[in-house]
Amino acid sequence: MRVRLRHQRLRQAIASSRMSQNRWALKLGISSGHLSELVNGKRPYPAPETRIRLCKGLGLSFEELFRLEAPKRSSRKRQPAPRRLLQMRGGRYRLSIDRLPSRAVPGGEEGMQDVFKDFRYGLRWLSRNPAFAAVAVLALALGIGGNSAIFSLVHGVVLKPLDFKDPQQLVMVWETDPAKGNLEANAAYPNLRDWMAPGTPFQAAAVFDSRSLTLMKEAKAERVQGARVSADFFRVLGVEAFLGRTFEPREDLPSSSDVAVVSHAFWKNRLGGDPGALGKPLSLDGGAFELIGVLPPDFSFPILVSNAQIWTSVAQDGDFSAERGMHVYEAVARLRPEISLNQAQHSMDAVAQRLSELYPEDQAGRGIRLVPLHQQVTGNIRPALLVLLAVVGCVLLIACANVANLLLARGASRQRELAVRTALGAGRGRLIRQLVSESLILAAAGGAFGLLMAWAWSGFAVSIIPVQIPRLHEVSISLPVVIFTLAVSLLTGLLFGMAPAWQASRLNLRDSLADGGRGASTVHGHRLRRGLVAAEVAMALMLLIGAGLLVRSFANLIQVEPGYNPDRVLTFAMSIPISDERGFTPARADFYARVLESVRGLPGVHSAGAAIYLPLRGNIGTEMRIAGNQARPGEELAVQYNSVTPGFFETLQIPLLRGRSLTESDRLGSPGVAVINQAMARLYFSGTDPVGQRIEVDIDLNQPGAPTSFEIVGIVGDVRTRGLEAEVPPQAYLSYRQHTWPFAYFAVRTESDPSLLSGPIREQVARIDSGQPVNRIQTMRQHLSGSISQRRFAMMALAGFSLLALLLAALGIYGVIAYWVGRRTREIGLRMALGAGRKDVIGLVLRTGLGPVLAGLAVGVAASLLLTRWLSVLLFELSPTDPATYLGVIGLLALVAALACYLPARRATRVDPLTALRCE
Repeated sequence: MRVRLRHQRLRQAIASSRMSQNRWALKLGISSGHLSELVNGKRPYPAPETRIRLCKGLGLSFEELFRLEAPKRSSRKRQPAPRRLLQMRGGRYRLSIDRLPSRAVPGGEEGMQDVFKDFRYGLRWLSRNPAFAAVAVLALALGIGGNSAIFSLVHGVVLKPLDFKDPQQLVMVWETDPAKGNLEANAAYPNLRDWMAPGTPFQAAAVFDSRSLTLMKEAKAERVQGARVSADFFRVLGVEAFLGRTFEPREDLPSSSDVAVVSHAFWKNRLGGDPGALGKPLSLDGGAFELIGVLPPDFSFPILVSNAQIWTSVAQDGDFSAERGMHVYEAVARLRPEISLNQAQHSMDAVAQRLSELYPEDQAGRGIRLVPLHQQVTGNIRPALLVLLAVVGCVLLIACANVANLLLARGASRQRELAVRTALGAGRGRLIRQLVSESLILAAAGGAFGLLMAWAWSGFAVSIIPVQIPRLHEVSISLPVVIFTLAVSLLTGLLFGMAPAWQASRLNLRDSLADGGRGASTVHGHRLRRGLVAAEVAMALMLLIGAGLLVRSFANLIQVEPGYNPDRVLTFAMSIPISDERGFTPARADFYARVLESVRGLPGVHSAGAAIYLPLRGNIGTEMRIAGNQARPGEELAVQYNSVTPGFFETLQIPLLRGRSLTESDRLGSPGVAVINQAMARLYFSGTDPVGQRIEVDIDLNQPGAPTSFEIVGIVGDVRTRGLEAEVPPQAYLSYRQHTWPFAYFAVRTESDPSLLSGPIREQVARIDSGQPVNRIQTMRQHLSGSISQRRFAMMALAGFSLLALLLAALGIYGVIAYWVGRRTREIGLRMALGAGRKDVIGLVLRTGLGPVLAGLAVGVAASLLLTRWLSVLLFELSPTDPATYLGVIGLLALVAALACYLPARRATRVDPLTALRCE
């Protein structure tokens, strides 16, 4: 009778609820058949009195108790398993283990159903705790999103194979000169024939060079980026024309007709995508070039500084391409499939030795070096990007530690729930699986939001990244990036979920169920939380020290005097093609002089000058001899030179220290003169007066009447030519009228905002020669800022992620201390009831919170001393162990940690002792 009554009560409970029997089975973690047998009395109902007493003791309804039940552990074999039940004996709860037959849960499809149930339960639990879920997902989204954004950059620039046929066979071919330190140098075009002789390792080889071209369209001239290549260039890369054809070998000959190939973007934007444009002429550099082909839409050659829009033949260079001594081209080649890089290098060493013997005047001592094309493209930027990926990896680890701490805290507060589920038959593995499934749900949500953040961040990052980074246009949120994000999300879920799940499943049922609802907190769990805080602090400290070093280094760099005044200076460039009738003649210098005179006459212009190179753009290196120098007879000295016009020093306000500046009378036919910088005077004329002495400079521009011997007439201040961080080299300034070049950079000093003169300058140049466009207009401040753009980007990226790490670490410290205060409310209330003051409580909380912080600071300092030495190549006039940076960062992190501890401590002082004790 009593058995029937028990089953009848169960049937009434199910019938009185609004849930179906299948939903009840899902909540009980049993099959529908099992529940039907239980309701109908065909299956024994274990210890109903115990369950009723358990409901009363825990303050739960009968339905709430069923909600806490979970499926038993899966097993393919039926075997008895211990079922933990609570029994009331003597008015006190005691734990007993009854050996009852357990229900076997088959594997396979039903096992997968149990996994789905775990995830469904996890979703329900997280939906009932939205604040906890939102904080955890946000932390993970920041960490995963940063990793995905940087990985998209690393994948697009470094990991993604070059978009050419069999890219592993492509190599750059460099010539080396022992006299110049065996640095990689350009090659001469005639050497191609020797490289392709029988027995060499190349299938094909070609040379190329970046050129700026003047395009005339509808009586309007503009500069476009172009390149000159040998006929086999596109065959080496394995690129076929989208329309028409590419170059043929006969078009490398000087007698060939002028032909051009254009990019797909140029064909679409400038020619309207008209297939009939093939065979029609393009007006380039004053000549008519037949358009013979259009390249594929996705073609780009990353070695070039900017994407070329028009490609012409090296035949346009005339004598430059015919002389073996003109080492002006870069070269690329395709290896034979059966040849390795080492074998090819050994073979080309023999070719270089043979060329050195055959042409001693031009090739003596010059070697050949092969570099894989992919390495050539990514070699310089690879270390910086990998360091940045490691940085965001640390940020993700900090986020994982944060979420793990949150889960540990929630696990402690859920100990009664977990204990009840254990008492009702759930094993430890079953609990771990349930808790890990909740972690994976959080990680999946964080990964989804992180991918959205990565999409937004990658677009923003590409807009601020310096254009010098190759293949930047190939960066996108592609399928590999999505797969990476999914993998990181899964790994992250397991990483921050396993430790809290393992800890939460280590239950003491007696303490957990008798704890009055507060949940038991173990010493092991407390140590684990403190250890996670220490790890967060250590990683945050490392990132902050690295960022601090870069910030201080950048501050040192921008304080360097460039040697000139960049304020209120506008710069622009012009170029006269080699094929122009003015050629290497005084007419070209006269044209630039007329431009300067016209610009000087504009309202608001203070002065103007021109040079072949502006500061920070480098100069031309050559060798020099000091005439009559007995101490160094016949010795050749390294020097850089620049051809400048009168007014150049005055416009940039480069100080004249001694002698005179260059004047209009220093032209062809008059004695060669030079102005040297202070570094050259100090290095080569120490103890003597260089003014009045003569130097001989090796310059060969095929310019009749150009002098090679120069009298030093003045000394000017040092100007940074190779970057603010580089040493000032010895430099000689020659008169532009005595050594003219096809191109010139102009500098115009104004009395107000220099950018306002862009339009008037274009109009003045058009009046003089409408076929000569003005390009590269920018202020000198923009020019100076661009020279340090890579350092600025590295500093901003590391500083941004370091501040994010600091924020996450502060939140982690706050969360742990807030949890500690909440768990020890009764203790704090008791202390205050016994006379403890506000300062005593705050001191107790601060000591508890700052303990792991100090441990993390110690570990972080030690790790930083080992790792920051890798940053030494990015530092300028700063040691990687700079004490001021270390002390400042440690102080900042300690202050933030103290604030994160103080806020919960202040809340603890507001606890009412009587209320706290009454609640307990």
